Formats: sequence, C-alpha cells, structure tokens
Amino acid sequence: MLIRNLSSLDGTRFDMRFEQRIQAIAPTLEPQTNESWFDAAGRLALPGLHDHHCHFLAYAASLASVDCAGAAHEQQAALLDHLHAALPKHPGGLRAIGYHEGSESLLDRHILNRVSAEVPIRVQHRTGRLWIYNDAAIAQLEQRPPDSAERDDRGELTGRFFHMDDWLREHFPKPLPDVAHASQKLAAYGITGLTDAGPDNDNGTAALFQDLQEEGRLSQRITLMGCADLQFTSTDFLRQGPCKIYLKESALPDLEGLCALIAQQHQRQRAVAFHCVTAAELHFALAALTDVGALPTDRIEHASLCDDDALAIIKDLGISVVSQPIFIAERGDRYRASFSDDDQQLLYRARSFLDSGIPFAASSDAPFGNANPWQCMRAAAYRKTPSGITLNAAESLTPDMALQMYLGEPSDPGRCQRQLGPGEAADFVVLSQRSFGLDTLPEVFQTYIDGHCVFTSDNDSVI
Repeated sequence: MLIRNLSSLDGTRFDMRFEQRIQAIAPTLEPQTNESWFDAAGRLALPGLHDHHCHFLAYAASLASVDCAGAAHEQQAALLDHLHAALPKHPGGLRAIGYHEGSESLLDRHILNRVSAEVPIRVQHRTGRLWIYNDAAIAQLEQRPPDSAERDDRGELTGRFFHMDDWLREHFPKPLPDVAHASQKLAAYGITGLTDAGPDNDNGTAALFQDLQEEGRLSQRITLMGCADLQFTSTDFLRQGPCKIYLKESALPDLEGLCALIAQQHQRQRAVAFHCVTAAELHFALAALTDVGALPTDRIEHASLCDDDALAIIKDLGISVVSQPIFIAERGDRYRASFSDDDQQLLYRARSFLDSGIPFAASSDAPFGNANPWQCMRAAAYRKTPSGITLNAAESLTPDMALQMYLGEPSDPGRCQRQLGPGEAADFVVLSQRSFGLDTLPEVFQTYIDGHCVFTSDNDSVI
C-alpha cells in the first residue's frame, strides 16, 4: 500500500509505502501497478502509540460497567441513586467501577442492598484493591469466602473484599468481556500496542492473549508483565515483559526475600517493575534495587509521590519511570483536598524526571484512568484539575514532550523513541490534523497495525 502526501512533526511532506513493514519513505513515490493508495492531504503521521501500563481485560470489562467516578464525588445518597438508575440496563447483574468514599464510610453489602437485594451488584473501588458485593452477588459465589474476607463484630460478611481479586475471579462466574470492542476503541485512539501490567499474569494469561490475537479479536501488540514464573516464547505480537512487583505499604515484604527475587529475575535477564503509589513504597523499592543493583530496563510504575531524594536515587540507578498524568485531570481536586501543599508538589511529577535525565513514559492505568492517550497528553501539558485549577505548573510538559511519552519502545519506555522509517513495523497513526498541538484534542483519521488498517474514520478514503 502507498499513502501519499503525509506530514511529519516538523512539517516535512512525504510518501510512504508499506506492507507489514515500511518499505520506503521519500518526498515522492509513484503508485505501482495494482497498488492501493490514497492522498492524505497533508495529514500528520506518527508512530503508533503505546500505552505503557494498563489492564486490558479489566478495561474491556469496564466498557460494560457503570462508571461511578462522577457520582462518587457527591454524597453517598447520590451514588446509590446513580446505581439504582442503572439497574434497568443491567437486570442480570450490575458491575460498577470508579467508586470512592470521600469523607464518608465505605459501602457495604447492607448499603448496596438498598439499591437492590435481588440483582447482583458488585462495586469496585477506584484503587482496584477493593470490591463490595451485595447479598445477591455474594449468593452467586461458588464457594464460601475464606476467613480473610472482612466480617463485622457478629462474624457476618460485610461484603467488602480487600485484595481478593484472584479468589473472586475464580469463584464468581462471569464471561470473558467484549475484547474486540475494547481493542477497537483503543485503535480509534491510535494505540497500536500496550503493556498489560497485571502482577498475576501467568502462562495461562499469555495463552489467552495469544488466542485472542490469533482469532482477530485483539489487534494490538502486547507486552505482558506478570508473576515471577511467567515464561513463554515471545512473538511479534506477544512479548514477555518485566516481573511485576506489587508493593503495599501496609504489608511490605521481607527485604531480603525481595532482593533475592530481584536477583533471580535479573539472572534471567528479566527486568522488574515496582508498583509504587506511596513515598514509603517508592523508597522501599529503591532500597532493594540499590542493594541488588538495577538493570537499565527496571522500572518504577506510578511514582505517584516522588520526593527529591527518590528522584536522585532513580537517576543514579539509571532506571525508568512510567506514570499517569491523567490522574491530575481526573482526581486533582481530591488530591488538593487530601494532600498538604508540600506533597502536592510531589504528585505525578513529569518535568522533573525529564530535566533529571530519567527516562519517563506515560500510560493510562486503564480502567483506573482514562484510556484516551490524547487526554493524558493534555493533562501532562496543562495539569488542570476537574475544577480548572493548575496543580504544580512546574511539572508541565510541552505538547511535544507529552507526545513522546507514548512513543517509547515497549521494552525500554522513555529511553528509545520509535520512528517511522524503512524496515520498521508498519504500526502508525494518521491524524486528521496537519500539525500537532493539544489546545484541542487531536482526532485519529486512521490506525495501522502490521500494515493493516484497523481503524478509519472515513471508509471511502482508499483509492
């Protein structure tokens, strides 16, 4: 195929010929016999975007879920009204996401029973660490919950299941979400690859992703993080990623054992990726990496609160950071109410990483953040909270810097930037615009993966 009259970021016009890989880029290329082609009329072409940290199956499930993020900013009564209004569309069971309790007490099964005691209702906390079930949902569990499930003073279940995703996944019947729909939505954003950051991803998860790709339901290339025992043969579309280490400040692991795990993974030439959303988690991870020694491809996920001491250690270790500026746009007002003025200067930093020479990339953490990468870029550039207040303008990025956060190599985010060039995979996006900016959100015209057009906003564009 040939696309003529494309524009690069610097405004240069070019033609591009490709099959599964880019064959040629030149100022002018003439169509060959029987070759499909079209004139892009100066539209901007970019390498396909890569979301460096998301949870794909959970994102797919979220598309059929009730979003409580907005209602959760109101009083609990408004949240319950929001759930009740959604019941008619979910008669077989309601799954809700994005819940946050604010200053009120946490939901429990009794409160959810006021919405309905007959329709199964499951509500996920916005952190992803808690599910709340009503009585009808608890009744659908295939096994009585273990003793670790929270109970009240009388020994009865509260309906709150903390850190029990694996158990609930195994014992609550639910079909595979609409993966094809989720893949298509990501393609419409220009996303050609993603890193699935599930800490529990195992070889079975890898087999599932490979099946979905071979069946044509999943178009994107996947880098799969996962457990320490994750080992499979990588392909062009499914590659093994770092060992995900999920730290929880309230139950940090034994440091000696953690160092042994890091060393084991490094002996396999496999990087580690630390989940760090608190300052304590971040410094604990950095202490372990300092003790063992770091690989350049080791990474810190989130770095939600990063002080200057941690910044200096990250720089000295030579590792990368993958963060989520989108949370400033979605949760910034709550952060302002919850964190001191000093801590607000440490929230979801961006410019400080780049100015320090630390490889830095962005991601959605979908479904916990908006999967639209252009929204994330805009959040990184303007750092506006939902009410329009700028949160720590010193951490703002230029639009070009924000774009680069999504153009990194999946195996080494923030360090190596992908380019359009002969021999590169034909994974790219064509925007409707002829130049790049974030004053208004860019619109995707077409997305190509492996040389195939997986999304187009104009079905009549190809001659």
